[in-house]
Amino acid sequence: MRSRLLGLASSVLLSSTAVAQSRNFLGSVGVQHLESEGTGLAVLIGVSLSQAALTASLPFEITILPNSNSRYRMDTFSNGQSRCRDTTNGQFADTSLCGPRAVFGASADVMAFTKSDSSHSVGLGGGYRVGPSAGPFAAAAFVFRLSSGASWNIKARGGGSLVELSLGGALPWR
Repeated sequence: MRSRLLGLASSVLLSSTAVAQSRNFLGSVGVQHLESEGTGLAVLIGVSLSQAALTASLPFEITILPNSNSRYRMDTFSNGQSRCRDTTNGQFADTSLCGPRAVFGASADVMAFTKSDSSHSVGLGGGYRVGPSAGPFAAAAFVFRLSSGASWNIKARGGGSLVELSLGGALPWR
């Protein structure tokens, strides 16, 4: 399944038929829940290619998650300084153990769009995510197109190990 989906995404991205194509840089920010990691702020940056009613996207993902390790916590002293402390033995610990952490992933998705009017589209599709909580997902999007060729979108993705709601945009890549 994964190889077929990635094959479809790459064939849409690499095709060069006479049908009008649109290449875009894309980005989005949203809330993402990864089954293996937790819930955090997701930032996706990538490229997309649209041909006829199909759009293939290849975003890289960074998800910033709060510290879920209850063993470490920040202590603030009377002088205003803060240090990370291991709660099991009271020893000071590396600050990175107390702060938020980032996990990285990437995905490929293909969506079919239909226009609801001259500047709005609705799309449904699916894809596959690699990295933590890897697996297939379904996707839905509502796109607001601007006269400049740029667009804004609201997108939802969900699967067995991923749930995400994001606000994003795309800029033409000429």
